[in-house]
Formats: sequence, structure tokens, C-alpha cells
Amino acid sequence: RRRRKALRSKPPPVNQEDVARFCPIIRVSWSKVVKSMSWDALGDLLYRTLFDEAEELRGMFFNLTQAQSIKFVDMLSTLVTFCSSPEAMHEKMEGMGPMHYSRGVQGWHMDVMGKVIIALLSAGLKEDFTDTVKDAWLWLWDFLTRSMTVTLETFGGQSSIVQESWDVVLSKFTDLEVGGFLYDTLFELAPNLQTLFKRPKDVIALKFTEMISMLVSFSGDKERMRTMITWLGFRHVKYGVRPHHIPIMG
Repeated sequence: RRRRKALRSKPPPVNQEDVARFCPIIRVSWSKVVKSMSWDALGDLLYRTLFDEAEELRGMFFNLTQAQSIKFVDMLSTLVTFCSSPEAMHEKMEGMGPMHYSRGVQGWHMDVMGKVIIALLSAGLKEDFTDTVKDAWLWLWDFLTRSMTVTLETFGGQSSIVQESWDVVLSKFTDLEVGGFLYDTLFELAPNLQTLFKRPKDVIALKFTEMISMLVSFSGDKERMRTMITWLGFRHVKYGVRPHHIPIMG
């Protein structure tokens, strides 16, 4: 059974009838999109559309790589998977909160991204992009926008020395560079651990950065940090991670 992490903030209110009505449409339409083109092509189209819509945001995506584009598509796919559970979606948004806050993301950016997502769906679905599909995705993006707003307000009012120092690191290097350093250092110290990681280096590197960001976000709350570590522990056991590996990562 999936163990819930402790949330810092309450998920935005949502009508459960809307969840039941829109979620199946969202899942089916997204499935069609990801079948219509590769993930790297989707990521590339997404960012090209974003910069066409808001050129001024290009500075927030310095050193954009294919892996980062794929990561965004992966993140969106995860949110679609969780669309039947607003709490799970909000949990995911909170997990990305430190990264978004440190990057200077603001609420109005979600309006821009909403237009980008609609354009992406229109390009991928073509004649299957109906008003019904559009309404479903507008509902989803409205919830995610409200979730993002709550998350940014939460992280904007809570900080710690650990969080502030981590934010400095993220301000100087890209997520991929930080994760790549963690990746290289880990396997330099323990080459045998490479057998536990099957996915490409760039993907694992970005996951490293995301994981540390999630842990850092709870650095000022011991109880929630303990809950987070327990949740991560159960998740990593199935990958073959053992207690003696933890000091190496430290």
C-alpha cells in the first residue's frame, strides 16, 4: 500500500463530481497524445510553444536539455495518473515546490503554461481535440494552478539554513548539473551501486536533484522529515537499496 507523505498545506477544494467526469477524459486524451509522438518530441514541442507564447520566460530555462524536456513530460504524465486524487496531485506539486520557488516561478506563469498545454494537446490530438477534451484539461489546469499558488505561498513563508543553502546551489547550477555531480560522486565512491540504476544517467541525475529538493523542503520540520524519509525508504527498498548505502550518499 502506498504510504502518504505529510503535506505542508491543504489541497485546494475540488468538486468530486468534476473529478469523476473529467479524469477519464484527461487520461484517454493524454494516452493518445503520448502515442502520437515520442516523449522527447513532446518535450521539444512544449518548450518551443512556451517560448513562442512567452519569450521572457526563456531565462528561467537556461541550459535546457532533452532530459529536462522529457522530465517535464514525465511530470505531466504523473499528474495525469493521479488526476482522480486531488490530494495526490497536490502532494506532487508540493514535492516540486522548492525547485519552483528557487527558480522564481510565480502564479501567473501557470496561466502561460496552461495555454502551452492546450496548444500541445491540440497539436497531438488534431481532430480528437474536442471542446469536451478542452474543458477537462482546463479544469485540471485550474486545480494545478491553485495548488501551485498554495505551494509557493507555503514555501515563500518557510525557510531554513538548509533550504537557503540548497537554493544557492540551485541558483548557480542547473538541476541536471547538480544531479550529475551527485551521480558521478556516488559511483566514484561505490562503483558497484551502478547495478541498481537501470535508467539513463540524465534521468537518474534529475531524479537525484528532485529527491534532495523534496527532503530539503522539510528540513525545518523534524516530524514531517521523518515521515518523508520513511516514505522514501519503503520506495527504495524494492530497488535493492540497503541501510549501508545511506552513509555513502551522505
